[in-house]
Order: sequence, then C-alpha cells, then structure tokens
Amino acid sequence: MTAKLTLKDVVDWAVARGFAEDGRGGYAIPFKKGVVRIEPLTRNFRVSVEIGDQRQVLATPHPSRLHIDEFGMLAGAALSSSFAQRARREEDLPPWFTEEYKAAVRQRSDWERAAPPPGARP
Repeated sequence: MTAKLTLKDVVDWAVARGFAEDGRGGYAIPFKKGVVRIEPLTRNFRVSVEIGDQRQVLATPHPSRLHIDEFGMLAGAALSSSFAQRARREEDLPPWFTEEYKAAVRQRSDWERAAPPPGARP
C-alpha cells in the first residue's frame, strides 16, 4: 500500500511539474489560452482552468484519495486523462505531463502522425 498524499505532497508535485505561486494562494501554469490552477483549501484542493474571467472547476479532491501513478502523474486530480483525451498534436500536451506520460499519449491510435516529408516514398 502506498502512503496517503497530503496537501504538501500535491503542492510539491505541482511545483516540480512547473506550477508556480500565483499570488492568490494557489499555483498556476499557463496552458493554451488560459491558466490551470491548483488551489490548496482547508482539507482538500481545487483544480480549475481559467480563461479570461471564466473558470471551470475540474476537481476538488482530498489528497488522501490521490496517488502518483506509474507515469509520475497525480492520479485522481483531473490533470491527466482529461487533458490527454483531447490531445491530438504535440502542442496539445500540457507542460506538466511527464515525459513518460507524453510517450504513452503519443501511442494512442488517434494521435496525429507527422506527415512524411515532401517527395518521400510511402
């Protein structure tokens, strides 16, 4: 059995993956046209995406219900599969994805394959 995660573990994971203090008590990282935020709360934390003045809460889990998976991702916090399912190209991959997780996403059948160079034989 793995040890239960704490809020500190979640913050440490986020900082190691490129999230930075945002001056509002949370941690944020730019992604596409918005920002993905992790906000520590009293007992749990909130994961949200903000684009302009719009905010979508993705999850509000308790850290003890999470774990670091085999790819080094924070499983159960809506920061892995929900973003991976929408990724079709390299620029769709979030910056907090580990290299191992990026490699797994690239193996999906719907991943946009690079076109052969002009004049290349099939």
